[in-house]
Amino acid sequence: MVPFLTILVAFIVQCTVSLMAFRPSEDFISSWQAAYRLAYGDFEDAEENSRHGDRLYFIIITVIIPLVLLNLLIAIMSEVFDDVQSTRAKEDIVERLSLILEISKFFKFRHRNNSEKKYIHVCTNDKIEQ
Repeated sequence: MVPFLTILVAFIVQCTVSLMAFRPSEDFISSWQAAYRLAYGDFEDAEENSRHGDRLYFIIITVIIPLVLLNLLIAIMSEVFDDVQSTRAKEDIVERLSLILEISKFFKFRHRNNSEKKYIHVCTNDKIEQ
């Protein structure tokens, strides 16, 4: 979430500075509020824009912010998915072994002759690193 929020804050600050350049009569707080609302899809301010520069800026920002932020979110999610996939085989084996251990706690040996030997089998896999 940190990279996503960092990019979001950078876009809002950039939009604030740009709005202050387009509207020199407005102060920082009102420009920041307009940029924040614009980043989250509140287009109430768009109806007041009568200049062509404001309209063009509005169109560019409403296309670029969602596009960049959605791409960033997709990249973050695919990185997490790749991390999970890389440890999938190891985690699958560990989960199976824990299930075998849990089932073996409830398994009772059948009645056998005392002369018959009983063994505990241990299975290992050299490919697993813990």
